[in-house]
Amino acid sequence: MSSHIIEYIFTFPGGSSHHFTVALGDDQYTAPPSDTPPDWTRLEFNQCPHCPLNKETRPHCPVATTIRPMVEFASQLPSIQEVALEVRNPDRSIHLNTTAQDGFSSLLGLLIATSDCPYAIPFRPMARFHLPQPSCEETSFRAVSTYLLSQYFKYKRGGQPDWDLHGLKEIYSNIRTVNSSLSKRLKPAVAEDAPLNAVAILDAFALIVPMAIDDAEEEFKYLFEPTAEAAP
Repeated sequence: MSSHIIEYIFTFPGGSSHHFTVALGDDQYTAPPSDTPPDWTRLEFNQCPHCPLNKETRPHCPVATTIRPMVEFASQLPSIQEVALEVRNPDRSIHLNTTAQDGFSSLLGLLIATSDCPYAIPFRPMARFHLPQPSCEETSFRAVSTYLLSQYFKYKRGGQPDWDLHGLKEIYSNIRTVNSSLSKRLKPAVAEDAPLNAVAILDAFALIVPMAIDDAEEEFKYLFEPTAEAAP
């Protein structure tokens, strides 16, 4: 698989701008900075209670080191700071007038998915087909359909698929724990609230998706009724 580049370009009212580049492909995801990471990135600093990593083999949290450049930039920005956001990938550019908290929440979700956190790995397919600032309905649809596709591939390999989506609920339960610990990590590292509210917004989506799973049949069934009727 060739490299897939996603760029986030934030432009502020005064005309200044800042770029973030996320590279996906060939199992090489965005690399964290190579210098000595700050204290808040240490694995043991507000470590997730379910984290399987240990400081001897992984001294720094993979999520924290991956999002560090974003956090260090956004840490001086208030949540309601207006920004013009452009998101580029090889296929298209998307332009949004938004706020710092919403723009950075979208970037944060992408960065977490490209980190080496064991609980973020299931989100990598969604990162490859990243949708900036999706609605709750779009997020639920993408999460459910991506998970079902993963179960189809599992079935084709001879495994037992989870068509009832029990595993998807567990995935989102785990990532909510990550979000909670991440928020605690960031509090001493930021002067303004844009990064913290970015995590809160991301976590709100993680809360909504499991609830949407229970309602998925009623919520999305109408989209497929013509398809079902046309099937042989």
